[in-house]
Formats: sequence, structure tokens, C-alpha cells
Amino acid sequence: MSILRKENGGGRGYKGTSYAYDPSQSINQLKEAGFKKGSDGYFEPTSGPLKGKALAFTIQSKTGNSIRSQSEVLFQAQMKSIGIKINIQNVDANTFGTNIPNGDYQITEFAWDSTPFVSGNQPIYCSYTDMTHCDSNWTHSANAHVDQLMASGSSAPSQSQENEDYNKADAILWQNAVTLPLYQTPLFFAWSNNLKGVLPNTSSVGVTWNAENWSLGS
Repeated sequence: MSILRKENGGGRGYKGTSYAYDPSQSINQLKEAGFKKGSDGYFEPTSGPLKGKALAFTIQSKTGNSIRSQSEVLFQAQMKSIGIKINIQNVDANTFGTNIPNGDYQITEFAWDSTPFVSGNQPIYCSYTDMTHCDSNWTHSANAHVDQLMASGSSAPSQSQENEDYNKADAILWQNAVTLPLYQTPLFFAWSNNLKGVLPNTSSVGVTWNAENWSLGS
């Protein structure tokens, strides 16, 4: 999720979190949890109402987005390799726009427009129970320590303190796998040679953020 975005001063102060790619660890954890592989290669619970049925989840996104569709197919293949079945069930834009904020999904792929400020990510990750300030927390996650760190970071008296608080919050979010960033969509801008002062900005404020400084020249 990287809440200290690149747009925030080029990512200065951000301490990345990384994990080794180890599918065998996932398989071992499923076995330790009591799952066993069926004849179709998928793990199955050995008790409860779903006993003998493949461990399956549905991923949902918006129809008509080829990049997301390819990501889903790749994710489906990777999960199959460790014995988890993934069903792809994409929906139209209106349905998707209703399902995601309501939490009506199991796994989903969507995009955020970042702001130039780290504090702009607070509504995404602070506890969903606070609907006044955290209405964009579509994963419905809740962690009091994250809330405290984000509140402290947003009112920090110095850049170094802000970085420290948000890095600590970011580490907790990674540990809980609240969201998993996949890629950053590139943006392309074009303008004529006689338009001066254009400085592309890939954040949510858009390319016209400094339009008052634009001018036409020869």
C-alpha cells in the first residue's frame, strides 16, 4: 500500500517493506491449518459445512478493463499452483461502484488516485468504524495503532516525525496485508511547443495544478 507515496517529494523518507516470494510457505500453512489436497489439485477443508469442497474465492473488478482482466488471470494461475481456486466474476461499472464501498466482494482489484500529501491516504487506511473521516476504507480494516500513528503523523511538527509515524503505520498495514499494490498506471501528457510553464503532475490534482503559471509564447 505504501502510504508514503512517490508524489510526496519523490518518496523521500519512505522505508519500504518487502517479503520473499515463497509459494511453498503458503502450501505449508494450508497443511498446518488442516487442509488437504483433493484429486483436482485444490485444497479442501476436512471438517465443517465445506468439507470436501475446493478452497475457493471470487475476485471481482470492472468489466472492460483489459489490464485488470490480465491481472486476474495471472492471479488465478498463481493461486492454482498453491492449491487455491479463484473464480473471476467481473461486473459493470455501476454495480462495481456500489459493491466495493459496501464491502460486497471477497477479493477485488481497483485503483486509487494519490494526492501530493501523505495525509491524503488517511481516509483509506484509518479504521472503518470512523465513517466521518475513514469513508474510503473499503477493506473495512481497523487498527487502533494505525489510527494513532496516522493522526500523529498528520499533525507532526517536522517532516522527519511525519515520516517516522507514517512508516510505522505502513509497516503494520503490510503485516496485516490490508491491500496489496500491484502497479502504478502511467499517465501521458502532450502540449504544443508554444505553451510554456506546464509541469506534469500525476497525482489527483491533475496536470492543470499550476495553470496560473502557463503562458503562450512563440
